[in-house]
Amino acid sequence: MKIKYSILLICLLFFTCKKDPPLTNQTSVQQCNDTTHYRVGDTLYNNPRFNPNNPNEIIYTQGIQSQQITRLVKRNLLTGHETFIISDVWGRPDWSIKDWIVFNHADNHIWKIKSNGDSLQQLTTHEGLESIWNKSGTQIEYWFQTGQTAYSCYNFITDNNGNIIDTLFYPFLAHFGAWSWDNTKIVSYCYTYDVGYIDLATKQMTKVTNNPPDNSGQGNNIINDIDWLPNSQNIIWANGEGLFNTDITTKKTTLLKTTCSGRYYTALSVSPDGKKIIAQRLDILSGLCLMDIDGKNEIIIK
Repeated sequence: MKIKYSILLICLLFFTCKKDPPLTNQTSVQQCNDTTHYRVGDTLYNNPRFNPNNPNEIIYTQGIQSQQITRLVKRNLLTGHETFIISDVWGRPDWSIKDWIVFNHADNHIWKIKSNGDSLQQLTTHEGLESIWNKSGTQIEYWFQTGQTAYSCYNFITDNNGNIIDTLFYPFLAHFGAWSWDNTKIVSYCYTYDVGYIDLATKQMTKVTNNPPDNSGQGNNIINDIDWLPNSQNIIWANGEGLFNTDITTKKTTLLKTTCSGRYYTALSVSPDGKKIIAQRLDILSGLCLMDIDGKNEIIIK
């Protein structure tokens, strides 16, 4: 599993940027003029997530290619101090307001752990992927596939100990899912090229973007990651074309950052105060960058 993870990241680095037609109802506020690149090295930095209690603290997964290992790391953005939490982490973790982190071990089960590395607990008896917390830290959502088709995908909502309390069925799939701050919706890329969310009370799905089909053959329009602003009204999302902000009521999409020179954004997280975005940026290597919520003032932090 760890080898597969490293190979996937390396393959992603060879994608190049090819422009498709502009997105519908899109306003460009910043074009790509960033010529910075990551230093070439052996370590990859992936899947950043903000601490919901502290906008100056994140977790991320660190992959050391020569050793074929991945591990979960906590970092203070002000001091640069880092704390190792646990090894063999697969995919994107998520941090709750109660200081529990859910993640996939290399066994593809859902686990949780305190941010200080204590109280490791396995939550699933079957496999599960892409677990996320609600904003109260009381429920977890993840998906599980029983067969080879999309119809065999199930989204389970559990309590904080992994006991299933609800199930969301196809066509909803919480791939790159994120729970809204008012706990009423889960957004995902269930439309592949478009962003949509499910209302947890009515189980109604709503598509909020209208992106063109991908004609490049490179997957540029496939959604890379999604997160909510604290107002539960705006969604920040990324694909191979750039970084965007969509209002779910007006369905107006604003382009924040344009990709260029083979650089694009994948995993992202919005700070709990709604002022910053941290993202995984694929470039010469995979690293982490921090920027203002409007996409400006981007800096490389790892």
